[in-house]
Amino acid sequence: DRQTAGSASKQKGFLTACERLGVCGRVLEAEFSVEGGKQAAKKLLAGCSGFDGIVCGEDETAVGVVKGLIGAGLHVPRDVAVSGYNNSSIIISKIIQHKKIPG
Repeated sequence: DRQTAGSASKQKGFLTACERLGVCGRVLEAEFSVEGGKQAAKKLLAGCSGFDGIVCGEDETAVGVVKGLIGAGLHVPRDVAVSGYNNSSIIISKIIQHKKIPG
């Protein structure tokens, strides 16, 4: 997705919103997969500090980012909020599984 018009539009919108809000926005490219998200979280944690939110261009990447942050000992969303994009079945499945009440 990184080299498509949709990706470019997402990045432009993200950076424009950051500028308007006066917050620092950084684009870090990641492979479109859960593993790509985990690797992106690892890179981000190694190179940045003080952030409290991550916006992912795809839901599968967001799932990987969440796994990477939790693996590093962070609590999502208390420590870092994570958002995805596209309403893919992977994220919907994870939300439904999380919301199930035992019994």
